Amino acid sequence: MSLSAPAQATQSINVQYLLLVRHGSRDNAHDVHRHFTHLENLDEPKKLHGYSVADRTKPGWPRSQSLAGWVSEFLHLWNVKVTRVVTSPALDAQETAHAYLSSFQPQNLCPDDVSVETNAGLHTNFAVHPTDRLLARQPLECVRICPSAEQGKGAGKALLLCGHQPHLTWIANGWLRRKDPVPLNLSEALLIRLAPSPQALWVVGAEDPEAQTRLRDKIKSKLDIAKWFSAFISLVLGLVVGVPRTLGVNDIVKHPTACSIGFMLILGSLFLTLMTLFAYDTLQMPKLFWIEGPRRIWRELPQFLSRRIPGWRLERPPTPVHWVLYSNMVRVWFLLFRPAVGLYVIGVSFVACSVFDPVHWPLVALGGVTAVGLLLQILARVRLGSQD
Repeated sequence: MSLSAPAQATQSINVQYLLLVRHGSRDNAHDVHRHFTHLENLDEPKKLHGYSVADRTKPGWPRSQSLAGWVSEFLHLWNVKVTRVVTSPALDAQETAHAYLSSFQPQNLCPDDVSVETNAGLHTNFAVHPTDRLLARQPLECVRICPSAEQGKGAGKALLLCGHQPHLTWIANGWLRRKDPVPLNLSEALLIRLAPSPQALWVVGAEDPEAQTRLRDKIKSKLDIAKWFSAFISLVLGLVVGVPRTLGVNDIVKHPTACSIGFMLILGSLFLTLMTLFAYDTLQMPKLFWIEGPRRIWRELPQFLSRRIPGWRLERPPTPVHWVLYSNMVRVWFLLFRPAVGLYVIGVSFVACSVFDPVHWPLVALGGVTAVGLLLQILARVRLGSQD
């Protein structure tokens, strides 16, 4: 009779914040593939965590140390202390976690008895996308993350998780209930408040000129699309108003009420498209002229609504420019331009209903075209993914 080993008890961590850190760059020995501590590393560099001169000259160390110092500044401003550091077994992640820990402890942002812990949960599901949100929110093995903002429990405490992509994106979206990319570069950090309500607060990372250039080009292309769409809507409005008056309302429009509703919807679409133009024009402003006035209560969206809008609303400083450009670009597209297209389609449908008799045939045709379009969009959906 064989006896099985007893299951390891699950620990609970009461924290208010979650600090997600992506691993730093690897040495030449790590360029081809990732090395884990339980594998045999024939070309593994010696004394990985000795903090010697040789270690500090590694490619990943200066960047990690620099960003860790910047993170320390803002953890101090937000009165947040890291009480536990957990990392993937990959050596590049361990090096980054040690670099962060060595920056936190001299600033009293982390207790002296805290050490870097490895947890297999940060890489066991690496190649499998989590099918449920619970797995993304609780990625650690034998450790349960419990959000708490109560004094004496988790208030002001943070858990640092150092790992890889796309796992960090799954963890962030699992807690924030979103489906947005988390474009953390090497050694960069994202702070998430878990309690009283989950919210992404800020990102510390280096500026990425290439990403800024490509995002500005994409914003310009969206601005051009909005320009052409506004011109097309203006033409349609002219036709809706001019054609019935030229040929006679009774000869063309059989349902004037439906035509009036369609006209108002198309007019609303034009209004949202013009707001899109102004918003994207603001994003074209050089960074030197960016400024934000004092916040007012009426300008803040409720948390339950903000969580369901794509794009991140992050504090700046310290959030890098490319995060700000991406977030605002996505939010404008989702909140202004997409509704504008929807209002236009519905408005044109009402105008078509006012012309045909019986009135339901245009609605049936619109429903069929919409269903086919949604099906084709699902089948032809572009999936990029990430590999870290």
